[in-house]
Amino acid sequence: MNASQDAQGIIFQNGIEYFRRQKPRLSGIALCHFITYWPDMKWGIIDNYQQPKRSYNYVKKAYQPLLVNLHFKKRRWSNSEAFAGEVWVVNDLYKAYTSCEIKLEIKDHNGKVINSKRYAVETIEENSAKKFFDIEANVLKKVEKQFFVTLQLLDSKGQALSSNDYLFLIGDQEKATAQFNQMRDAMKKKNSKYTYGNYFRFYDKMARENGKDYESEVVHPKAEGY
Repeated sequence: MNASQDAQGIIFQNGIEYFRRQKPRLSGIALCHFITYWPDMKWGIIDNYQQPKRSYNYVKKAYQPLLVNLHFKKRRWSNSEAFAGEVWVVNDLYKAYTSCEIKLEIKDHNGKVINSKRYAVETIEENSAKKFFDIEANVLKKVEKQFFVTLQLLDSKGQALSSNDYLFLIGDQEKATAQFNQMRDAMKKKNSKYTYGNYFRFYDKMARENGKDYESEVVHPKAEGY
């Protein structure tokens, strides 16, 4: 359950940050998977009891008005290559920041810092999105299965204005992509035979099946077995 919510959160985080970097060509983002309105397994980041799921924290992090973030091309990296990316700052506030610093750390699978750098940022313009620098770190030979990248945007007094973090994997990206494409093709074949999955089939009252009916004003819908 935790892994599925983390996967959802990472997808949302990466998507939101990508679109926010397109500012000003893109001026707003709508998230349609916010709350689950009855007990079922769904994409909502807040459940039926109005409790945030783990994925909620990823979305909250990605929507920081002042956001330090990382642009990268893939999640899986080989031990033989250098990790590379771009560090951006998105500022949705009508306030500029000066004399800032960005602290970047790369941590191995045990959380040990294997690379740490600080970069001076003279000015962050108001209402802006800007790439500030490229990064390249040849440290992945020290990593087994996964590694983490953390970012902090600090003001002139060393206080954190924005924090962000990312999980990356060690593996073969091309092989993983091929495996994903096989799963996609298998799902397409299954859907062509059985049609696309519809969770309403678990709610016989809403589907008015098995002699049952649904009155929206008085009946609280529940899935079979609950």
